[in-house]
Amino acid sequence: MTRNGFTLVELMVALIIFGLLSAAGVMLLSGSARVQEGVKAKLSDTAALRRTSAILSADLAQALPRPHRDRAGNALPAFHASNGAFELVRSGWDNEDGAPRPSIQRVEYRVADGVLERVAWPLVDGASPMPAQRLLGPASVLRLRFRGADGAWRDRWDPVQPQDLPLAVEIAVDMKPPLRMIFLVGAGRG
Repeated sequence: MTRNGFTLVELMVALIIFGLLSAAGVMLLSGSARVQEGVKAKLSDTAALRRTSAILSADLAQALPRPHRDRAGNALPAFHASNGAFELVRSGWDNEDGAPRPSIQRVEYRVADGVLERVAWPLVDGASPMPAQRLLGPASVLRLRFRGADGAWRDRWDPVQPQDLPLAVEIAVDMKPPLRMIFLVGAGRG
């Protein structure tokens, strides 16, 4: 007697094998999607870090030995640091739209609401700040060290003259992973 077709056992074995292959395919695709999301998040973090480093480097390299005033009219030194924040006056503020404003700019770096922020002012003396630019987060504390003219590193910047700038600034940001960067100050002045 000739038999055409498959037995029930053969069909069941084939269905089980097909089911296992399908489950493995679904697991492979979901794992690939998770890895892709992780890579995307890491690339985004890396891009934010590079952007932050470039902005900090540009601001610090173009620092000017120009004292400035706060909104109340109080005189501040050219480079002012306190409570884990620092501010300075920098040159090189592009004016592509030809707005009536100076080519120098006052900027401040601080940690607020768990994010490293850059705050800029439209005018160097006495103006209200523009909205903060969120750079990097989550971050909890900004720790600073300053290299003086004598080459020694200090935890505080207490200039002898109001126009004195540190030679370099070490910025440590408490985040995961911890971040530590060192920048030359005023290197773009020539």
